[in-house]
Amino acid sequence: MADRRYPITPRPYARRTHQGRFSPNAKKYHLWMNQLAILQFWLPNEAYVTLEMPMFPSWSKKKTAELDGQPHGQTPDLDNLVKAICDVARRESGDHDIHTICARKIWAKEGGIIVHASLDGWLNYVNKATDS
Repeated sequence: MADRRYPITPRPYARRTHQGRFSPNAKKYHLWMNQLAILQFWLPNEAYVTLEMPMFPSWSKKKTAELDGQPHGQTPDLDNLVKAICDVARRESGDHDIHTICARKIWAKEGGIIVHASLDGWLNYVNKATDS
């Protein structure tokens, strides 16, 4: 399997309110889940993932160039993004058999999810981004 990039912005898991109802973002989340299903999103049992968070269009070209590929230290939290992609990847059968996930959240010009074929591929991608 080669690295695969899905051109869709990562979203966090949709939380329920204390009354057991979904939050207002739940409809957007379920639409996002359906879009990933159309893209045939899949994670192996041992997954190495890069989550590309889009930069704001209002940012200057200088700021965009500086932050492209740099770690994304803002919300949404990485654990919520990982939970969401695991749930989508194994929507039918459940995500209980995914035993390893290495994930990284970075700034990018466009949102996307990259599933790397191996730990070496993921580490090469991480090292390439930190070297520049």
